[in-house]
Amino acid sequence: MSDPRRRSPDGPPTTTTLAALGKAAGEVAHDIANALSAIVMHASLIRSEAASPSAASHAEAILRAARAANEIVERVRSRLRQGERRPRALIDLAHLVEDALVAARVRATARGVTIAVVGQAPAPVAGQRAELLQLVMNLLNNAVDASAPGHEVVLELGGDDDEVTLAITDRGAGIPPALIERVFEPFFTTKGERGTGLGLSLARSIAESHGGALELGSRLHGPERGTTARVVLPSADPDDPELAPPRPPTALEIQGVATGARVLIIDDDPNVREAMLELMTATGFQPTVAADLPSALAALGEGEPEVIITDLHLGATSGVDLVRAVGRTHPDLPIIVVSGSTVELDDDTLAYVAARFDKPVSPQRLIARTRELVAEARGRRFQRQ
Repeated sequence: MSDPRRRSPDGPPTTTTLAALGKAAGEVAHDIANALSAIVMHASLIRSEAASPSAASHAEAILRAARAANEIVERVRSRLRQGERRPRALIDLAHLVEDALVAARVRATARGVTIAVVGQAPAPVAGQRAELLQLVMNLLNNAVDASAPGHEVVLELGGDDDEVTLAITDRGAGIPPALIERVFEPFFTTKGERGTGLGLSLARSIAESHGGALELGSRLHGPERGTTARVVLPSADPDDPELAPPRPPTALEIQGVATGARVLIIDDDPNVREAMLELMTATGFQPTVAADLPSALAALGEGEPEVIITDLHLGATSGVDLVRAVGRTHPDLPIIVVSGSTVELDDDTLAYVAARFDKPVSPQRLIARTRELVAEARGRRFQRQ
């Protein structure tokens, strides 16, 4: 008798399969966040020290691509954090498309494909930026993958006061009518080993969760051969009191110089440690690094820092244990958690955390908060004297 927990080759994924995928997604999100942290910090340093406008422009492109990738990682993390509700915000689709194009055009150039953008969005939409960014990127990637060298993918924005439309058209081989709806099924793909079968399923889910719709139209013959993915989203009311204000662009330029404060950086990823070390040194701090709890405690024994910055995932060492151990023995020492982990902290642990950021953190935000904590700690010491 077959095991009912196993899926048949053509059957839907089982609960066991989905649980395993969820665990793997969390691990992948953490690893990608670590890599993005190093990319963002080094690119920020390059941009702040660039001697030519061209170099600064390339650094800016790297930062925008990293931000787009981080939006997707954040969406994965939010889905893994049960019960977390992210606020809706007013979103300008034209600006969101610009960020999606940073990565999509790299993919298109490699395939000899161009991407043209026409039209404009007449109104903002309401929703979660990370999810809508993933929707647009998934549709662009599908269109580019379906195109042959020399083809052009056209992204068209339009709509009216009631709805905003986004249509992406390729001139590929098209999709047979019998498969038009099947391509939205999870794990169904026409790309063979190159596809996961999740892109269009996720895209439609995102559109529908924002009160909209995603439909495909395709022709297999003639000069209009190809596929159009059309997204319709309701326009937002800018005066809706439930909407968060538009999210400002992430400020990544390094500004200001710290006052020589000692900072202990704890992270098991050597790329992140190196990037954080260079960032802190460049902004005037006196940083030291550690990879786990024993080396962190050894560093504390050699000279107490004024701030600790730590990850929650430290290989064999639990970052939560580190926060508790240091918090209990050094209650006045500010601890900043910078992590891509989806681990939730209990109230006892949170009591020792002065600030928490998801990876990749904006260097400017991290520097600004570190300086604030140093100033607060020094102020308390001055009052006690």
